[in-house]
Amino acid sequence: MGSSRLRGLRQRHHTGGLRKLFTDPCTFLGRRGGVLLILGAAWILQGVSISALGDRVYSVDAALLHLAIPAPIRVGAWVGTGVLAVLGATVNRPRWERWGYMALVVMPLERAASFGWSWVVWLLPPTDNGYERGWVSALTWIVTVLLIIVISGWEEPRRVLDNATTQTQ
Repeated sequence: MGSSRLRGLRQRHHTGGLRKLFTDPCTFLGRRGGVLLILGAAWILQGVSISALGDRVYSVDAALLHLAIPAPIRVGAWVGTGVLAVLGATVNRPRWERWGYMALVVMPLERAASFGWSWVVWLLPPTDNGYERGWVSALTWIVTVLLIIVISGWEEPRRVLDNATTQTQ
């Protein structure tokens, strides 16, 4: 096979894969990849939101540990973990997907710890600091982490796996 023909085959496969992302994203990404893409985009938006608005919704007395972290670092953490998740969804390598799912749990764990600590501070006398509903927020973020862990363990349906293997051959 001539080198120009081989190059043409590589280009068609490469562009066909990218086209497949937009024409049939479920087959290209799979369910796990779709979750990575959606949550990665949400994490990026969370970072952009913190960058634009800050965390002005919480009282300074709330004893939220994540507010002690400078905003640019928090923005970078949200956006960085979101980008890793998006890469995990779109790069067709299992190792990238694993890194994407590991990245997705970092920021919810940070928030769960922060809100949990704030609730503990609220329980301790005699301070008026802390956040009395911190336990609700902490549990919400813990449930988010558990959901990500469950989804990361899903196997792709056979149809998606078959389509992916036939396209790479």
